[in-house]
Amino acid sequence: MDQITSALDDLPVLIIDDLISARMVLADMLKEMGFKRCLQAGNGKEALEVMERVPVQLVFCDFMMEGMNGLDFLKALQSRNSEDLPPIIFVSSIGDVQTVENALTLGASDYLVKPVNFRKLRLKIERALNCQQ
Repeated sequence: MDQITSALDDLPVLIIDDLISARMVLADMLKEMGFKRCLQAGNGKEALEVMERVPVQLVFCDFMMEGMNGLDFLKALQSRNSEDLPPIIFVSSIGDVQTVENALTLGASDYLVKPVNFRKLRLKIERALNCQQ
């Protein structure tokens, strides 16, 4: 299907969201784009555990979650390894300017407001992966 699916079929991606339905919707969209390895976690703490076992190359993270929210996850990830972090795209229903700026200032690659639009998701992925190269 082009740059994303031709070169990155086996790229492991991680979806972090406390709502199973939100994870499934995003996973379905990513699979439609050609991503075959869509790992999932219900909060930031679970995500850190997954990332200890699997070298994840791209992360989609909700902002508000029980246990460990998205910003706390990002801070914890940075404190463990400040180099070679995968691109992190926040995906949240919170879309106010201050929240988006906070996420980007702390190191998020990008931000998407739910409900996720397929075309916008694709563009954000391309941008994040191009910046990583």
